[in-house]
Amino acid sequence: MIKEHEQFSLGGIEGEFASESELDFTSTPNVLYTSKSIVVGKNRVVNDPNKGLFTAYVVRGVNSTGYSSVVVFDPTLGGFCQVRTFIDVGNATINTTSPGEEGQELYVKVDNDTDANRTITFGTPFKVTGTVSGSTAASAVLHFISDGVSFFEVSRTTGLPQ
Repeated sequence: MIKEHEQFSLGGIEGEFASESELDFTSTPNVLYTSKSIVVGKNRVVNDPNKGLFTAYVVRGVNSTGYSSVVVFDPTLGGFCQVRTFIDVGNATINTTSPGEEGQELYVKVDNDTDANRTITFGTPFKVTGTVSGSTAASAVLHFISDGVSFFEVSRTTGLPQ
């Protein structure tokens, strides 16, 4: 369990975990601007004082959900969305609770189970190049950017070993 003001070290950056009330929010959606502070959960920007004033790293949280015939992610949580297929459900459609804000990025990882290949389709707010045809025990990662109306596919990588 992480406690407020507990010290951490991340890739040579040292700091302490802060409470939500100590963080400054920027206008960038789903990104918290912090100064040597990090809160686990959403995307975070961690400034690196050793690299200069404008150097920062985005630390993405992982937002996972259960698997059903319709999987719904909440893009307001930001981060890296992840789901694992399940033998009793079969194929699925992925949707979101909203089309996101203009310029917002969304990463989706689908881990295919070890029992059969699964086909994943995408619902209304997604503009994709096609379905994801999963391979047994392999993963696919898709990157999307929103225009405020839809999430457009930027890239995909399939067949990643788990």
